[in-house]
Amino acid sequence: MWTRLIGLIAMLLAVLLFSPVLHAQTAGQSQQADARTPVPVHDFSGVWYGPLELNYVPASVTMQPWAAAKFNSERTQYKVGDRPFVKDTTNTDPILHCDPVSIPRIYWSIHPFEIIQIPGRILMYFEEFHTIREIWMDGRGLPKDPEPTWLGYSVGRWDGNDLVIETAGFNDKTWLDSVGHPHSEALHLTERFHRVDHDAMELTLTFDDPKAYTTRWSYGPKTMKLKPGWEIGELFCTLEDQKNFEKSVMDLANKP
Repeated sequence: MWTRLIGLIAMLLAVLLFSPVLHAQTAGQSQQADARTPVPVHDFSGVWYGPLELNYVPASVTMQPWAAAKFNSERTQYKVGDRPFVKDTTNTDPILHCDPVSIPRIYWSIHPFEIIQIPGRILMYFEEFHTIREIWMDGRGLPKDPEPTWLGYSVGRWDGNDLVIETAGFNDKTWLDSVGHPHSEALHLTERFHRVDHDAMELTLTFDDPKAYTTRWSYGPKTMKLKPGWEIGELFCTLEDQKNFEKSVMDLANKP
């Protein structure tokens, strides 16, 4: 699994020399949607794969002073504006230290995820770090003062055939994306999943974090593809694997 991951990172770093945004390659893999196939009603179950995105915070969005200072202090293998990329172990990306990957950053990784629907709940099973997310679908509202956690507290509802998820109660230890945009514990995230057809859905994200950003902002819609026959692999983050992974990332970044 780590070998596949490192190979994909090598491809990513090569493409980054020419473009700040990479879309997952789907040529030869995507299936033509049959227009005669009905769109499932209130059913998003299956394995999904979305486009790889490194930096999706619009340039027009202004950070609060502390958030801007924190963002400018981060160091990654990706160049953003005047902030240089690093070629050594000063990389500050939390996932290089086995920290959980945040919602929604985990959607735009090189790994698929599975939606599993059971009575009263929806589970999202991400291949990256073998992460499981729980969304309550039993009519409850968000708690007024949830205990901050890595993935937050999520409740969902149906709006027509769209799935709408509200999440609050995040801790402030994760990044929104791969280039280091921060958020505070006040982040309220709204996700809207819209089924375009049997084989595709669109995801739109709305961020409301007044402590970190001066305005409420949205991203999307971005299309994700259903992948019949795909299975979620095992990819845990262990200290030994993390050290090997970090070394591989740095070796790739240091190549001329």
